Amino acid sequence: MAELNWFSKELLVHVEVTARKNISKGLQLIKASAKAKCPVGVEEKEIAKTGKNAGKPWTSRKPGTLKKSIRTRMSKKKLSGQVIAGGRSSSDLTAYYAHIVERGSSKTPARPFMRPALEENFETVMAGFTDTLK
Repeated sequence: MAELNWFSKELLVHVEVTARKNISKGLQLIKASAKAKCPVGVEEKEIAKTGKNAGKPWTSRKPGTLKKSIRTRMSKKKLSGQVIAGGRSSSDLTAYYAHIVERGSSKTPARPFMRPALEENFETVMAGFTDTLK
């Protein structure tokens, strides 16, 4: 009976490692798709009216900041992960407006990029999980 317990623990570890690899692959696939679908604005420099930059052109956002902010995160304790947009990014700027681009607002139409990326890759990701369990 002790040998059976040892085998089952080894099997569980193998399944967990394989599942983590498949989750990571799925997250990378969704991330790549989201980056491809992410809208990128054009840099429009307005003339500042007040403050230390008065009379100089400025913009609060750089094009591509939202796209650069798309990243993945794997849980260390659970078999789960996330594809995240917004928050911190690889540049010093913060793409705090990711949810507004995705869902829209009263003044801005929605330009979804995360949900379509998930929907586009859902079948492929789920096929990876079923392969893990076979």
